[in-house]
Amino acid sequence: MNEFTQRLRLIIFPYLKSVLDHLKRKLSIDSYQKVAWAEYWEDHLKKTKDYFLELKKNLQDLFEALSIRELPEKLSSEEGPFFEISYIEFFRGDLELAIRLIRNYLEELTVKAKADIAKVFISHGPPTSVLDRVFKFVRDDLGLEPIVAEWTASEGRGIRPDAEKKIQESHCAIILAEKDPDDPKGKNPRGNVLIESEHAKLMLKDKLIWLKEEGVEWPSMNRAIIWESFTQDCLEKAFAKIVRELRAFDLLR
Repeated sequence: MNEFTQRLRLIIFPYLKSVLDHLKRKLSIDSYQKVAWAEYWEDHLKKTKDYFLELKKNLQDLFEALSIRELPEKLSSEEGPFFEISYIEFFRGDLELAIRLIRNYLEELTVKAKADIAKVFISHGPPTSVLDRVFKFVRDDLGLEPIVAEWTASEGRGIRPDAEKKIQESHCAIILAEKDPDDPKGKNPRGNVLIESEHAKLMLKDKLIWLKEEGVEWPSMNRAIIWESFTQDCLEKAFAKIVRELRAFDLLR
């Protein structure tokens, strides 16, 4: 986010919305006399004009249709200086247009930023605390988008087609091989992890991160894989492996 966009999001946009809110509530506006009291509105009009000029300077194409009106003549009455309400009505129209354009612009930036975030598919066995910790590490500590198939909408697809589609849409995958609680010897990973790892190799090539719980045995044909081991109590080396590989994939700075 550049400096102006940050200023737009945190300062200009909230201020313009607050001014529009004041207009809607008719603060210091006398509809009967058709006046807006200058003591309250003069600073708001000047500041809003300055922000409009800043918008047109920094986003000229976007705000081409936004009018920059000269400040109205300040008139006098026994009750104090005022502006004619007709100017305030034009001013409100300009303000509503500016707010609508800013909102659309910021929403587009948010969508684009989300699309630019790398998606990391996590193939896993049983739903353990390890899965939760890996998911949160990728999302909260690394700022990427972890994908666990059953935690997202399947859109009517079956289990295997759904996993394949989400692997294909991801930038890389973490193969999280934990002990299958249904395996009496406790040495084999769950079958879906074996299947998903094969799909991931086909779709993502070398962009796989292999993590294996200590004691788990992988099929002999895949013994050449470089694993990082972990235990249920200690994931430090696994997290370091994730960071190393993501940087090698150019998905993490």
